Amino acid sequence: MVVAVWVTVNQGYQEPYIWMLFAIEEFCKSLVTMQFVIMVLELRQRFCSLNADLRLSLPLPCNSEMRGLLCGSSRRLAPARKLRQLREAHVALARAAEFLQSHFGWPVAFDVTYCVCGATCSAYEVLMKTVQPRSIVEFSYSQQPAVSALWFAFHTLKLLSVVLSCAATADEAAATGVFLLRAVVTSDLRCADVEAFLQLTLHSPPLRFTAAGFVTLDRRLLVSALAAMVTYLVILGQLSSQ
Repeated sequence: MVVAVWVTVNQGYQEPYIWMLFAIEEFCKSLVTMQFVIMVLELRQRFCSLNADLRLSLPLPCNSEMRGLLCGSSRRLAPARKLRQLREAHVALARAAEFLQSHFGWPVAFDVTYCVCGATCSAYEVLMKTVQPRSIVEFSYSQQPAVSALWFAFHTLKLLSVVLSCAATADEAAATGVFLLRAVVTSDLRCADVEAFLQLTLHSPPLRFTAAGFVTLDRRLLVSALAAMVTYLVILGQLSSQ
């Protein structure tokens, strides 16, 4: 997608050095976004591994009919050392998420704002080039609507990758507390380490990623961004028609 954007932007600049500066700028911003998304997905994979270990360590929720088949004497709580290791791993992952947000807070906030504004402008260019082809030629990179559509796809893809990766990681982190709560409620066995782990997940703030504290990077942000884009498109369309 970045290469395709570079090729189309090259058609709009006559000075090579201006195009090179723009290409380097877009590459650096895309690189920061990709690095953040990869680290968030790596954090999600660690939470998936932790939850998989919890599924193997904690007792299965059974009813009275299945108790004799699945919950025999061989199905017991994991050793206390194993549960303490999982609890320490959960704390370490939470601290890693906090450090990741503190490190990428302002770049992600700028990138999200840039993506929403860029997608709105690109969608406006596509709309006006379709309705009034000669209205905003001087403000566009190219006279082809396909180029503006490519920019819209580029900004939308960046926004989707950031928001969906953060939402998936937050959901996987929240699943840890669900597994512990089901194990404590549905099992007749009691273990101090399991209850301590459960208290940790219940009283700790839920994992959520923010753009420097301004907005929460979850699926609701996509709905808000879409609503803002439609609103501004309607306003700009009315102003352009006057």
